[in-house]
Amino acid sequence: MNSTDDTNVMPPPVRIFFVDCSETICRMLRFVMSVDLELHVCGSARNGVDAVSQFPTTLPDVILLDVEPLSSGKDTVGAIRKLDPDIPIIMFCTLAVDTEATVDALTRGANDYVPKPSVSGQINDAVTYLKSTVIPKLKRWGRWFQGLRQKRLFPAKVTRDPSSAPHISPSRSHETIEVVGIGISTGGPSALAQVLKEFPANFDVPILITQHMPIHCTRFLAERLNNICQLQVREGAEGSVLGPGQAWIAPGDQHMVTRRNRSNVTLHLTNDPPENSCRPSADVMFRSIARTYHNRCLAVVMTGMGKDGLDGCQEIKWHGGRILVQDEETSVAWGMPRAIIKSDLAERIVPLAEMAHAITSIVAAQNVRERRNLITT
Repeated sequence: MNSTDDTNVMPPPVRIFFVDCSETICRMLRFVMSVDLELHVCGSARNGVDAVSQFPTTLPDVILLDVEPLSSGKDTVGAIRKLDPDIPIIMFCTLAVDTEATVDALTRGANDYVPKPSVSGQINDAVTYLKSTVIPKLKRWGRWFQGLRQKRLFPAKVTRDPSSAPHISPSRSHETIEVVGIGISTGGPSALAQVLKEFPANFDVPILITQHMPIHCTRFLAERLNNICQLQVREGAEGSVLGPGQAWIAPGDQHMVTRRNRSNVTLHLTNDPPENSCRPSADVMFRSIARTYHNRCLAVVMTGMGKDGLDGCQEIKWHGGRILVQDEETSVAWGMPRAIIKSDLAERIVPLAEMAHAITSIVAAQNVRERRNLITT
């Protein structure tokens, strides 16, 4: 009698489409992928124009996209996003040279980035790097997209059990929000661009952001967001005074914290050890604003892998602050928001398209109420 064990069924290979102007890199990629049974190269191109023309017929699960000028990386991202809003696009870059272009592509809709190997040394070293660093990232994103495609083709019929639903804490009505903190990681730059563009220039309180990115990348991210937002978006700097209408992004490789003095609250940067393998860490920032603002802070945890932000949100909750998280459907990676929900800390679970409205509504409602109280007392 024949039997089938579903646990032994191999998933379909991840279909890779890569775009690179270097013949050496292309040969190495083809070699590494050809010997991996979990991967299938469904197409390749030397520049962005060719990539866009081939995309509709290749049906990839993930795109590895060179950011060098010949590939027109950032323009290619926009063109592919018009054809498919969800296909994972991983920027392939030399960070020492391509930092600004990479960050620009990420804010335009690319999902992630991975540094290129050096081809000036031993080829074997470059091949080893591709196998150990680049290929695992492509597999992870490709499997994610295969799962997303499966959900869309065969949506599950879910019968909700009220007893198993996450508890959502009742909203409070008494505290005035004085600061918004955002913790975010994988998929963050494009999500931040979508959310921050919705804030008015006269937003009542400062926004502090910890986005997991390496040194130098955060400066370009702040500049890019400042160009497209009404808010003043800056990379955090030592001693900066916080005020309304500002958004501050923690610099790469430094934690960002707040301190209150007699007349204002200022930013400070530290080189304390990483937390959750992250520096900057959302935990560090959230704990700091909880101790500075107590129950007058709003924490927002958005797309990202891991659980950075959980410890800090526990302290915010203890002080009486408020917490929003991004929903699973619109998160590129749902690790960070999921950790908050599992710990019963989230007040609301919010889709990305509604996040700006949720934040501004909370801040406006609380601060209007406070102003009314001042007038009547």
